[in-house]
Amino acid sequence: MILQQNENLSLEQIEEKIIRLKKELVLLNIKKTTKQKISPNIIRKTKHEISKMLRLEQSKIHNK
Repeated sequence: MILQQNENLSLEQIEEKIIRLKKELVLLNIKKTTKQKISPNIIRKTKHEISKMLRLEQSKIHNK
């Protein structure tokens, strides 16, 4: 379902989303290292979302 929603995004929008997710991941890792309460699931889901967006980006590049 999420992948279907993201398929309509342009290449620039996908790149912006990847950057936003990577920034979010950095902040989550900072919270984890400073012993703040954070669920490991959030980090895992963010990594998974980055992976999906990178795959979508590559498929759009190769389909051009």
